[in-house]
Amino acid sequence: MIKISVKWGKELFKEVEWEDSELVLDLKVKLYTLTNVLPEKQKLIYKGTVLKDDVNQISMKIGNVKVVLTKGCCIHVNGLG
Repeated sequence: MIKISVKWGKELFKEVEWEDSELVLDLKVKLYTLTNVLPEKQKLIYKGTVLKDDVNQISMKIGNVKVVLTKGCCIHVNGLG
């Protein structure tokens, strides 16, 4: 499991949990509960690549994430150095 922080507009949601086996789509559903941006309208971007809904985070080798920026329908995932 990793924990991410989500910055959306002026709000910051700390320590959103993302289990190893959960898909990107599962994360989008969690983010929907926080941001009210429908999962199908979200675009998650990590290191310049759009994340596919059917991939889990462990296969992408994403560690704990410093900030996920949510602006409109795009969410940028930035890893910790």
